Amino acid sequence: MCWFCEQLCPEGAIEIDWEPIARIHDRYIQNPLAKSLEVAEALGRFRRLIPLEKVGWKTHWYKVSGHPRLKVQ
Repeated sequence: MCWFCEQLCPEGAIEIDWEPIARIHDRYIQNPLAKSLEVAEALGRFRRLIPLEKVGWKTHWYKVSGHPRLKVQ
């Protein structure tokens, strides 16, 4: 599923339960990504612009963005 209809709907008439998707993101994307970035930082291949504690991992984008979430030009 792509969920574009929910993201493009200007009125928010289409709703999706994002919580299960956010949990999958946290488990399979966020955590491995954070570990990969730690390795890259240790090797001098990555430089943080924001301290890790200020990244806001638990503030998923669907919680802070209104409709439409995506805007097509």
